[in-house]
Amino acid sequence: MYQDDHDIQYKVQLSTWKKIISIIFKSKRHLILLIFFSAMLAVLDGAIPLFTRYAIDTYFIGGDYSTWPYYVIANILLATGFGLFVWGFIHQAGIIEAETSYELRRQAFKNLQRLSYSYFDKTPQGWVMARMTSDARRLSLIISWGLVDFVWAGLSMIIILVVLYLTFFKLALIVTIVVPIMLVVAYYFRKLILKQHRFARKFNSQLTAQYSEGFLGAKTTKSLSIEDSNFDEFSLTANNLKRASIKAVISSALFSSILLVLAYVAVSTTMISGSMFVLETVITLGTLQMFINYTVNFFEPVMAISRILSDFQNAQASAERIVGLIETKADIVDRKDVEERYGTLFIDHKENWEDLKGDVEFKDVTFHYNEDETILEN
Repeated sequence: MYQDDHDIQYKVQLSTWKKIISIIFKSKRHLILLIFFSAMLAVLDGAIPLFTRYAIDTYFIGGDYSTWPYYVIANILLATGFGLFVWGFIHQAGIIEAETSYELRRQAFKNLQRLSYSYFDKTPQGWVMARMTSDARRLSLIISWGLVDFVWAGLSMIIILVVLYLTFFKLALIVTIVVPIMLVVAYYFRKLILKQHRFARKFNSQLTAQYSEGFLGAKTTKSLSIEDSNFDEFSLTANNLKRASIKAVISSALFSSILLVLAYVAVSTTMISGSMFVLETVITLGTLQMFINYTVNFFEPVMAISRILSDFQNAQASAERIVGLIETKADIVDRKDVEERYGTLFIDHKENWEDLKGDVEFKDVTFHYNEDETILEN
């Protein structure tokens, strides 16, 4: 079985992501628009609890309805803004996903045409297909939509913390104290999730390879009557993929569950402490409602970021595979002076090509791709 050298590494490789980022930045205009729409969505999300606070304190407690028409108009504009910005980030994320997937596959396929025959002699076709299809698709999907969630979540957390501290810092401290605990939990789970996703991607590549080789070698399989042997090998790989995927999903679910428990501990503490401040007339009922909304809303972005981190752990494995294919070097390359005179595979200088007579003689030639399998000998 072909061994993937990336499967034995468990650290995040920054060089891999530099290559991916350079590909993403080829869609710079769409990237800027995506960030803009996501940021504006975070701003509108942050405005909703403020609207609710104003309505409770002014209309329900104060009994002053003089600004009611303006409040209705503001909510209509808010809803319109939500519709516009949601459409915008979905549209731009879809474009980035398609263009990133295309560029990854284009560069990988272009490099495949440069590689020596020895690469294809020792690399199963299914492994190459897994990188060109599932790895490229998964990576572009996670990057495009993960970027949306990351921008929205990060800016939402900043807006919420700023409003909370400007309004009443004592309740804001309750929310802030929980964040370091979440960071410790995230640090612990990061390596575990990355390791399990790498195993899952490895077995997925093996399974894809067996699919491809099973179809291409169907005649040989039937001729040699090795169906049972192939089925046993396929079943073993499928079961390994199943177990690895389940372990990865369980770790991600456990990670999210722990964060959710911490989030609602903060929410309940805010409700209890805030109620006491309301009874002491330190803050208004509308302010308490705003704090509760913001506390719940604050941990939604935290959960989103935890999900993004989990997804990017998975994407790390896919990124290493597809970038590894793109950056694989050919064993046999032309000299620099030869390329300058005659050109390359993609840019040729036909005007410098000499006429060929087509008379080739093999004399004392020994040649092989694989050292154990000689093709020509003397």
